[in-house]
Amino acid sequence: MTVERHAPIPFAAAGLAAVALWLFIAWRQVAFPLELFAHEGAMVDHVRRLLEGKPIYGPPAIEFVPFLYTPGFYLVCAAFAWTGDIAFVVPRAVSAVATIISMACLAALTRRITGRAVWGVIAAGVFALGASRVHAWYALAQVDSLFLLCLVVAVFIGHSARSWRGFLVVGLIFAAAFLCKQIGAASGLLYAAALAFTDRRHTLAVVAGMAFGILPAVAILTAISDGWFWYYAFEIPASFGIQPASILMLLRDLPFLAPAFSAGLFALWRLWSGGEKDLARRVFALAICLFGTAVLGRIHPGGHVNALVPAIWLTGFALAGAVGMLWEGKTTVPATGKLHFALLGVMLIQFAVLAYNPKRFLPSPDGAAVLAEIRARLATAPQPILLPGTGYLIGKVAGADPMAVNDVLHTDAKLRQSFLAEVETQMRQRRYPSVVLEEFLRRRWAIWHEPYYRSEGFLSDNIDAQKPRTGLDFGPHTLLLAR
Repeated sequence: MTVERHAPIPFAAAGLAAVALWLFIAWRQVAFPLELFAHEGAMVDHVRRLLEGKPIYGPPAIEFVPFLYTPGFYLVCAAFAWTGDIAFVVPRAVSAVATIISMACLAALTRRITGRAVWGVIAAGVFALGASRVHAWYALAQVDSLFLLCLVVAVFIGHSARSWRGFLVVGLIFAAAFLCKQIGAASGLLYAAALAFTDRRHTLAVVAGMAFGILPAVAILTAISDGWFWYYAFEIPASFGIQPASILMLLRDLPFLAPAFSAGLFALWRLWSGGEKDLARRVFALAICLFGTAVLGRIHPGGHVNALVPAIWLTGFALAGAVGMLWEGKTTVPATGKLHFALLGVMLIQFAVLAYNPKRFLPSPDGAAVLAEIRARLATAPQPILLPGTGYLIGKVAGADPMAVNDVLHTDAKLRQSFLAEVETQMRQRRYPSVVLEEFLRRRWAIWHEPYYRSEGFLSDNIDAQKPRTGLDFGPHTLLLAR
């Protein structure tokens, strides 16, 4: 009996080590002064526009085009801008703190259903290890970690809520998730639908809370932006649809979840067959919400691995929660000695599958020196400078992000024609004597700039420091000067 009680402790130790490792990576990421992902600079542009009192949602222009996200992340970052540099300490710190709170909620919820803190530590460790599967995305200047926190707080409260008032609060928190990322509305509806198996009044309360939060916010944002918020947040995403290639990418991503999800399904069956149907329904609702959110986010065109962050959180809960309930006899059907060995094997496999080399996610130690070198060179370049999505290099919004531009060009033929005409006119007139493009974009957009601009080479020869640690590698920054 003593051996059985202490057997999970080595996994808890491994979990603590995984959390410590992720905290070290996050600390290095937060302090790094260059982009770790190709579009972090444009995220900073959104925050900077808020701080300057300028609208986020408006007609697309060569200087700025918004991303398709709702504004929650930008608003939170702007609220904390006084605490540090918005490029990139503040937005990355917001993401890192949100991840830490999500991790704490995971540990607390797992402890609640298993009765022992050791399983909560294991759950947090699995989530920390899972950072490798989403390219160490947890502390980047992106919306996903804050979005996950809203989902986690919603299902955390919902797990213990018993009255309609509690589920009304859950609905309001899902509305907050929507304000970080539109798919939060679908997350809330998935959760509400799953609750229908428990009590339809709870479903109605969640939907009502979402409606109270989402509908006024959408109406206000649409009104103050003259309809542009609706265009970016709904019209453009609705035009994308689903592509078979996105489904194939999802199927490629799923195998690493297999050990945890197998244990989770087995535990759910044990709960249900043992008469613990209320707990089984609540766990099922939580799982449907988080897994469904990950699937919907991954299968839309352009869906990146960041969409899997909710599924990684669920992996930690499914593994440690399921194994812990079975191990501690919480399923009313006692675990046998053979089952104990099987459960240890499942945990060992899951930890092995998620193990990773942290070096590939650690930014270069030369970041500050390279940024100083780049800024010194740009200070002597003819002004003004066009920096699509990378205005952080000179501390201001100085050009629309290429991905945001591509979203607009993809959907509206009339708008595409007028936007491209503006770009051609400004290039021909040399409105910007200097242009900075990442090398990939310099080659891809050659037809637009080569007749009017010449390349002056890389802003810095330190390629490694300019290399993103996740997502697409567009290459080092190249300076173009008007002919």
